[in-house]
Amino acid sequence: MNMKCKRCGRPLRSAMALRTGYGEHCRRGVYRAARVLAASDSKIAQRAAHALLTAEITPVKHGRVWRIASSSGESSYLASPNTCNCDGAMYRPTANTEYHSVAAAVLAA
Repeated sequence: MNMKCKRCGRPLRSAMALRTGYGEHCRRGVYRAARVLAASDSKIAQRAAHALLTAEITPVKHGRVWRIASSSGESSYLASPNTCNCDGAMYRPTANTEYHSVAAAVLAA
């Protein structure tokens, strides 16, 4: 199995990296950001932290775009740091408060 890091795209080799989906360097940064988001009072930030820590995110071949599972887990959306194609972002384009974009911004940083 030739898995790649969800954040940087480098090949994963260690058992921990294969389990989490992030290389050592990327995992430290993503987990640090997820802890900050999880400690927030914002439901959006907490949901973004959950998405980052679980296997709900997969990179897309296009740079800085990720496929993120919906809250129900029945569908998924494409997200970048600026927008996503979920119903919330499609119908409220000025309210960039979807957790999909927040999680993508963490991965793009």
